[in-house]
Amino acid sequence: MLQPSCISWFYTTFYNRLFDIHPACKPLFNRGIIGQGNFLVKMISLTLSQLRNPNTFKQTMESLAERHCEWGVRGVEYGIVGDVLFYSLHFVLGDEAFNEQVQQAWWKVYSAMLTHILPICIRHERDGTCNIPRKGAIYAPSTSCPVSSKGSTSISTCPVSVDRAMT
Repeated sequence: MLQPSCISWFYTTFYNRLFDIHPACKPLFNRGIIGQGNFLVKMISLTLSQLRNPNTFKQTMESLAERHCEWGVRGVEYGIVGDVLFYSLHFVLGDEAFNEQVQQAWWKVYSAMLTHILPICIRHERDGTCNIPRKGAIYAPSTSCPVSSKGSTSISTCPVSVDRAMT
């Protein structure tokens, strides 16, 4: 059996935590843990690489927000994902590596992302141009949200079981 990489340990920790605290979001993820994890890592890498180019960063975050709104993701869920991200980084890196300076740097990155993402989410939620939430979601559907004919679509050596995250 192959040993999981530290990258797979990170994304497995991330998705285990996300599905533990917000099980209603699980239907959004249909790529399997490896595909979804690779997508998560690519999105984090892309985000970090674009921080020095504000226009490109803004366009990427706005595009991400639009897609997430089409899938029924609400603004409040970005708080949940942020909590899961910080938990996962801390858990995988440990206290020494995930020190106050590193934590603050990640807070700045995530805050920069939300600066562009949340206004789009709020606009869609206010205008009723959101997708209907998933069955069992933590929020009530807005009566002004149209029912979408689309189904749910996906976004896109360590001790954590990779199999557990997607079961």
